[in-house]
Amino acid sequence: MKRLVVIGGGFAGLTIVRALCTEFQVTLIDSKPFFEFTPGILHTLVEPNHMQRIQKSYASFLKDVVYVQETVTGITSSFVMCGTQKIPYEYCVIATGSSYKAPIKEQNVVLASRAHHLHAFHKRMVKANSIVVAGGGLAGVELMGELATHYPKKQLHMIHPHARLLSAHSSAAARYAEHFLRKRGVQFHFNERLVSVMGTQAHVSSGKTLSADLVCYCTGIVPLTAFVPPSWKTKRGHIITNAFLQVPRFPHLFVAGDANSIAEEKTAQHAERQAQVVVRNIRALEEGEKLQAYTHRVSPVLISLGKYDGILEYRKIVMCGWLPAFLKWFVERKEMWKLH
Repeated sequence: MKRLVVIGGGFAGLTIVRALCTEFQVTLIDSKPFFEFTPGILHTLVEPNHMQRIQKSYASFLKDVVYVQETVTGITSSFVMCGTQKIPYEYCVIATGSSYKAPIKEQNVVLASRAHHLHAFHKRMVKANSIVVAGGGLAGVELMGELATHYPKKQLHMIHPHARLLSAHSSAAARYAEHFLRKRGVQFHFNERLVSVMGTQAHVSSGKTLSADLVCYCTGIVPLTAFVPPSWKTKRGHIITNAFLQVPRFPHLFVAGDANSIAEEKTAQHAERQAQVVVRNIRALEEGEKLQAYTHRVSPVLISLGKYDGILEYRKIVMCGWLPAFLKWFVERKEMWKLH
């Protein structure tokens, strides 16, 4: 059997591993030993036990796969490097995802990108009287929704560099989210940026100083591609990818999900759809058949505002209230159930 190496076990990587594990000798490389349902991560800041419901050990459900828990340090057209170890391949898929990169290195700043980051800050967050969330995009709004509904007595500030929330989404969704949060006491600072954090004070671009026992950073997403040669990447760090999701000049090397240069919002749904195209194209290369180009398709977006409220957005349809919150809970349960 030919060797397939998949780097990253998120939505894209896991889709590929599970589809091809009986057709190839598959090696999954990941820095953590479990799958993590990333859309549910923000809830762990207010309910740490939720982490147990959104993580599942690879060893518990991947039986025909070699799992390597390492950080990838380099890659060539024929092998992947993990420290001094070289893992050869005939096919490789990079599905490493992305993370937040805070330009401010301060003890009370937490990145809203991995459950263990948020879990570690839970006790400090409970004690905090004032919390600042930097970034009013999807992650920032969802995180503030968790904070505002769980801790109504805390002083909550949101700093956002644009004139309204959810800049990549409809104005109807933005209005509902802002109204929901304002009703719960959130103070907004639009057209502002977080400049620095000194102790328990957050300084914004207008010169204002906000009380901040804890700062949650929800902006500045960067792809996890440090191990890839610079010549393969765009200025923003995404791996240059053609329409078939291949790295140019390397037809047996694919990129799926947040790490590639495909111009679309980086969501779990899009990552899974790209992974399905990668699976088809690897099989097509094996059979000498025509490759399939990846085409963007609008997918529904579920935005949670705490546990019992939310927003469903699909094309020109915007639905708000308890039903989107229930649908998000259902999707999480369904995705985790699939791993049993």
